[in-house]
Amino acid sequence: MKTNKETHPSILIVEDTEIIMYLLKAFIDKTMPGATVIEAVDGNEGVEFYKRHDPDIIILNIQLPGKNGYDVAREIRKFERDNDIAGKPIIAHTARDIKGEKEKCLKAGMNDFMSKPVDKERLAFMLNKYLKPEDDQQDLLEETDKHFIAKQVHFDKQGFLDRLDGNMQQYRELMSMAVPHLNEYFELLKKAMQNKNFNDIETAAHKLKGAALFLHFKILGKIAEKIEYDKEHDIDRTKKLFDQLEEEFEVVKRVVGDER
Repeated sequence: MKTNKETHPSILIVEDTEIIMYLLKAFIDKTMPGATVIEAVDGNEGVEFYKRHDPDIIILNIQLPGKNGYDVAREIRKFERDNDIAGKPIIAHTARDIKGEKEKCLKAGMNDFMSKPVDKERLAFMLNKYLKPEDDQQDLLEETDKHFIAKQVHFDKQGFLDRLDGNMQQYRELMSMAVPHLNEYFELLKKAMQNKNFNDIETAAHKLKGAALFLHFKILGKIAEKIEYDKEHDIDRTKKLFDQLEEEFEVVKRVVGDER
């Protein structure tokens, strides 16, 4: 028999922007229709509502007015330690997708990281990852991955041209640089995979993600992002993602060849 947590989880959202709160609730309603959503509009409410409602998971904005998300996470973790309570998953939600931000979130006691703008598939991935029973998780995560990637495009040429203000000379120069540049990071990631060094895997995947998304190779960038943000350190799952990445890189090479 499924538990109440599996069928009707309670989700605490700590978010001060009304429209983002609205979107998160709408996405949760589609992903987990039976969930109860608890709304907190600042850090103080976040801590108070956590203590009062004992939610199954927390989605925590980092850039809160007054008490920020790092402070909220630290207070929640202290409360859990002081009262011998098992730690609940805390998912950081931040607009600052910058180097070191994820590490800072994890150091403050959070479990995972989502960057803004709100992404329905990424949110579904997180909810499935932390709320579904363990024996169902792998299939659910793989299906979420497939759906997430299927909505992307191999190369958003128009988006890239728009980024360059339509400058065709810059476009051609960057296309000529694309494969060698991406290949450098791909080889770093491949070596890290062979050594099973997860710190190097994360670093190389981060670099590859940044280059791919800058060049508007959307699927390549998203797969690299999944490798970077996979905190489970499950080498079998990472290898599956790397195989997807390698296949997509071959597609990117063909796309670049057609463009040159």
